[in-house]
Amino acid sequence: MLFFDLFFKKKLNKKHTSLKTHKTDEFADRISVELTTAAVEAITEILQLKEGKYLKSILEESFFPLQSLVFIPSDFQTAKSVEEFIRIHKAIDKNFKNSFLRGVLQSEYCSNRGGTVIVSEDFVPEIQLDEKSIENRSDEENFQISLGGRKILFRAEAILGTPIRKEVFVQSNNLRQSHHNVLDQKKRKKAKLLISDGDGHREVDVVVPFIIGRVPGKDCLDYGVEPIHINAKFVSRRQMFIFEMIEQVFCLIPESASLTCSTLNGERLKPGKVYSINSHTGDRFYFGVPLDHDGPITGNTDPSEFPIVEIIFDKNFKPTTGTPLPKIDK
Repeated sequence: MLFFDLFFKKKLNKKHTSLKTHKTDEFADRISVELTTAAVEAITEILQLKEGKYLKSILEESFFPLQSLVFIPSDFQTAKSVEEFIRIHKAIDKNFKNSFLRGVLQSEYCSNRGGTVIVSEDFVPEIQLDEKSIENRSDEENFQISLGGRKILFRAEAILGTPIRKEVFVQSNNLRQSHHNVLDQKKRKKAKLLISDGDGHREVDVVVPFIIGRVPGKDCLDYGVEPIHINAKFVSRRQMFIFEMIEQVFCLIPESASLTCSTLNGERLKPGKVYSINSHTGDRFYFGVPLDHDGPITGNTDPSEFPIVEIIFDKNFKPTTGTPLPKIDK
């Protein structure tokens, strides 16, 4: 997923050419996703192991603090590439490593049984890049393939502390959360949705992030994601996730979705792939497109079956001026 490529355009003329950085951005995006996945798996695994010793009523009133999280590369090539990536950027910003690793963590992790792991604001995970920390694995193990078809680049080991009652921190957390909510509301991007579905035509004012679907679920509110209900026949329960990153808005069709959608210009969105949305013009999405269908769909004019959602951003949403790119003579 090329998040950072979306902010730069290649400019060429007879005398100058731009420096190319898309490979580095692609590498950074990939390891960020892999580290995030490894963290979720490690923390969830240790949480499920420890929570079995406690009553559910106790779990609901307490949380496990994350004491340690160590990322371990799956092979020497991955370790070498990550070490070089961190070393180069740390020479410019001494806090780069901590900021980068902290950025892949959630503020908390929950289990279905009620257990919760809370990550303190000053917690920073570690990553082992020395050769001794990497296990000698067989070729088959080094090329383990996940369900998504990706090579597993990292594994992680997590350590949790003993449970702490939530009420001890409720007052201070509420004050801090109230302050953060005020700031977040000011920073979050506003948008207007023009929806045509089984309920007719309507306008909905929202703030990013939000999720669109037939049954988006209210549980997403716990993570600051607003659910947008679509009343139509051919739309997945959780059809599209809209989020913002570095003053740019993106959309994603979850891999679990059984249907996808197409844009105003006819592009069919692929599940699991991130797409940018133009902050000035917005976009219009036509839902109810089968995953295995490549051509145009005829007869999909009934919004109660094939809904349409148009996204229009607030006129005040204008990304800041981009960083000037260095030029070199040929």
